[in-house]
Amino acid sequence: MSKQKTLWPDDLINRLIRYPRAIAMRFRILRLRLLGMQIGQRCWIQKISVPRNPWDITIGDNCALDEGAILLTTGSRISPPRLRLGSSSYVNRYTMFDASEEIVIGNYCMIGPFCYITDHDHASKVGAKVAAQSLTSAPVRVGNNVWIGAGAIILKGVTIGDNAVIAAGSVVTRDVAANDRVAGVPASSMHQKT
Repeated sequence: MSKQKTLWPDDLINRLIRYPRAIAMRFRILRLRLLGMQIGQRCWIQKISVPRNPWDITIGDNCALDEGAILLTTGSRISPPRLRLGSSSYVNRYTMFDASEEIVIGNYCMIGPFCYITDHDHASKVGAKVAAQSLTSAPVRVGNNVWIGAGAIILKGVTIGDNAVIAAGSVVTRDVAANDRVAGVPASSMHQKT
């Protein structure tokens, strides 16, 4: 004699909540695609912010972007995508990408919450008005299978090699070798040099 499984009220409530969220996410992805963003298959995208230029953004297959992520690009429709997120990568809550030239994130990357990744900063001429100074930029490239810890900051011109780990709260101002672990402000290798 088999026992019939009953649907408990909590299970029923969870199912009723889950389906509208999934439908809302599909509409969110459709809206972003209609605005020109290139989004791969089987992506999970929560309430993210794309203030301008969605056509400058490409997201690979199987990516997840959690609530509050900000994808900010500056450019024109005739330029290639300035922000590229590789396949099977995850962007945690409230992480911000700020691209004026190019930011490329590899495949299988994990980016913690509250990170900031930018490819530009302001020039700093002594005696000149700060607001009147132009931006200087250099591409940021993050390899495959990279883990960026919570609150890390990646600045312009940085290349991070495959399989690297950036510790939480680090400020990365120069290149990180493949398979390296870095931490600190500014970030430096955690490996003992022999």
